[in-house]
Amino acid sequence: MKYEIFKDIVTREFFKYAGLDSTKVKQVNHTVAKHNMISDAITFCRITDNEGPTIYINDMYDNYLQCQNLQKVFAESADMINNWLKLTIDTSEILTKEYILSHVVLNLINRESNSELLNSHPYREFLDLVMVYRVVVSETPFMSYLVTHGLLAVLDIDENTLYEAANRNTEYLCSIYSLTEEVQKYVKESVDDGFSLSVDSEQDFPFYIVTNMNSTYGAISIIYSSVTKMIQKLINCDEFIIIPSNVHECICAPYDPECPVELLQAEHLEMNYSITHPKERLSNSIYIFKNGKISILSTSNKELIRPEEVSK
Repeated sequence: MKYEIFKDIVTREFFKYAGLDSTKVKQVNHTVAKHNMISDAITFCRITDNEGPTIYINDMYDNYLQCQNLQKVFAESADMINNWLKLTIDTSEILTKEYILSHVVLNLINRESNSELLNSHPYREFLDLVMVYRVVVSETPFMSYLVTHGLLAVLDIDENTLYEAANRNTEYLCSIYSLTEEVQKYVKESVDDGFSLSVDSEQDFPFYIVTNMNSTYGAISIIYSSVTKMIQKLINCDEFIIIPSNVHECICAPYDPECPVELLQAEHLEMNYSITHPKERLSNSIYIFKNGKISILSTSNKELIRPEEVSK
């Protein structure tokens, strides 16, 4: 079965297969930037909400190619969706001081487009971005909430204590992936789907994706020395550029002073405005890791389209 046919079946039939009630749940079809490529996705939200569990059709198709059993693939995703929709959270537990300090993580967001949110949420600056605090409620499916000034006051938590806990928890989750492998996987899927594409597997393509174990709000991982040292080792270069792809990931590559930074800047802007969802954009800047620290190499004055505030 070709991918486009599979996608059409999922889009039209999955809601009914999962037994969802259209008076209580709505289906939102969209695309997301995943590993700097576009992935087809469907999010299922309660009628009164704008967020909910998401299925990635590309991943479902991968599973289908392996098992050749459409009903099995549908059943696995349907179980996840229904379990999430039935999930009830004990707020008396997740709003305690002990829970917050053991589950809080750092989250990089765009400063300008979230200026109103920052009035009520603690944050720290990082270059032209800011780090806010997010408490993880569930990892599968991923659920979380942002920490407010009011919550810190009620629980008598000072911002320094919160930062130390979040800094420690976040570093534990850091992950690095080879962009080469992701591209080759995408090319294989395209060839299987009837397209003529190829990648020279022997070509040096030292680009790496920096994220976290869940590939969710993982761009923050780039701030850690353990990550930058690993990138230096992987690309065999002391200096490297950092492209803040979106709130979920950054892309790293060796710094080449011969490469026109304007070209790189233009490509980054194109990705920001053609692939990345407005709510997930980080920055128009290109960063560089040099002499043991990260700084801005180049930026653009092009105005970011103002997204809605980060979901609370």
